[in-house]
Amino acid sequence: MKVQISKPTPNIILHCRQCRITRAVFNHTHESHVDQKNFVTKPVPATPADGPLDPETYKGFLRAALDASDAGELVIPIPPAVQSAMNHFFRTEETTNPNEQKMLDILLRVEYELVSPRGGVHFILPDSNSGARYPRT
Repeated sequence: MKVQISKPTPNIILHCRQCRITRAVFNHTHESHVDQKNFVTKPVPATPADGPLDPETYKGFLRAALDASDAGELVIPIPPAVQSAMNHFFRTEETTNPNEQKMLDILLRVEYELVSPRGGVHFILPDSNSGARYPRT
């Protein structure tokens, strides 16, 4: 996929549930490790100190887990070589066109396995009117 970046950033953060990520590669050559979080699998601590939870407390934990997953569940650090090129790009653009926002295109390949998805597979593209999708707030 092509990722457009408007300012230097250390990570790419994506939504990804029910997948096992096997590999992430930037610009065809720079591999990165991934940090995959799954906030909604177990929204409640394994052993609550005060015994079973009442429905309202459980809903509170679930709401907190959903809010935590809004930013994304898959964190992919940008490798140092790509970081260096990105920083150079934005420093150069800042001096040549200070009033124009430039976007840097980075290629990211995420390899994954998906076995028996519960809700099917959904790929969500940017809305043609807005140009971007943002997590709910």
